[in-house]
Amino acid sequence: MAERGKSDLAPQRRSLKLSPSIGDWTTYKVPQQLVKRVKIGLYGFDRLSEEELNAAHLIHYRFAESWIKALRAGLGCAGELFSIEAQQMPYGNFVKSLTGPVLQGKITSPEYPEEIFLSVDSSLAEGLVAAALGGEAGGGRHQITEADQLVFETAFSENLNLLNTAFSNIFKSLKYEAVSFPDPAPLLSVNHQTTFVVFVLELTLGDAHGKALLGYTGPFLKGLLKKIKESSKPKPLPLNKLGPQILSNILVPVKALLGSAELKAGEIRGLEAGDVVTVNNSIFNAINIFLGGKKVVQGQPGEQNGKLVLRVVGVEKEKEIKVEPPPVQGPTPPPPPAPTPVKPAVPPPAAKPLPPLRPLRPAMPPPPPPIEEEEEEFPEEDLEDDLLDEEEFPEEDFEEEEEKEAS
Repeated sequence: MAERGKSDLAPQRRSLKLSPSIGDWTTYKVPQQLVKRVKIGLYGFDRLSEEELNAAHLIHYRFAESWIKALRAGLGCAGELFSIEAQQMPYGNFVKSLTGPVLQGKITSPEYPEEIFLSVDSSLAEGLVAAALGGEAGGGRHQITEADQLVFETAFSENLNLLNTAFSNIFKSLKYEAVSFPDPAPLLSVNHQTTFVVFVLELTLGDAHGKALLGYTGPFLKGLLKKIKESSKPKPLPLNKLGPQILSNILVPVKALLGSAELKAGEIRGLEAGDVVTVNNSIFNAINIFLGGKKVVQGQPGEQNGKLVLRVVGVEKEKEIKVEPPPVQGPTPPPPPAPTPVKPAVPPPAAKPLPPLRPLRPAMPPPPPPIEEEEEEFPEEDLEDDLLDEEEFPEEDFEEEEEKEAS
């Protein structure tokens, strides 16, 4: 059962083993060291993410590879890199795992208050000193004097630019200084619960074999990686090298900042249609206009042809320019409805031409007055003679005629 306030988190490790290029080293066995497991309180708030740890691992691989090449070329001795291991653990665990004899030093830079921890096994440090003095690396004395420490400091400082190159030259200068030998000395300025990232370089130099350790606190290494990421951003294109024809066709985004404000969460939840939000800019101040993301000019908003427009009132970046506020207007009345198209009136058919008038007949003269004739008187005797005598027909004749018509 773990003690109260303790954590069972195990150190995080990441190894990168390299195939040997000289001789058959596949059967080489690293000497086992007895390490006491130490439990410490909670940690991890400043731990590196997997992506950050991978990036830092590759940085130290490039440094170790270039360092071995520089030792081969500068000292004329055989060197071989076996593996590079990345470990992330609390600093208290790291201190308890250190074993001697080692030559401990520190790497500092004037622009950073923290230091880089460096520890080299005494056998490897002795081989480097012997090679720097013109002898053969190795010997196995495991005893380094103060003069040897000065030689090691000089030989290692000559290759510090390689570490700066691996970090994309984010350091102005690096300086190495020896701290202790043969026992390691803990860093008093680092809390035991702080995350500590260690990179273990296993290598040989001539007949000497050992390990070199580079250690960083978690926050310090995070800051270095962040600076590398910022420095690797693409630089802006120099516009002075572009022709006028190309420059005239480049589209530059234009943005205008009316103002800014801060609202409480309760106010945001209570926002409704018709509410008014007041910004920090005065109606008498010009608004900032950004060209390509940079504040270049100042302007005044307005309206033209039914669209918002900006009138440039100044080009000074720092000075606040006063402008007249826009006139207060009521709500814009809705546009009048479009007139209904009226069909053109169909003209009436043309009237037929009237026939020509006939000339009036001349007036008829009035008829002459009737002539009164004298009635001739006849005697009654003559009239009676003129009447015919009525003929009498028998009834039998009428009956025969009716039978004929019926048949």
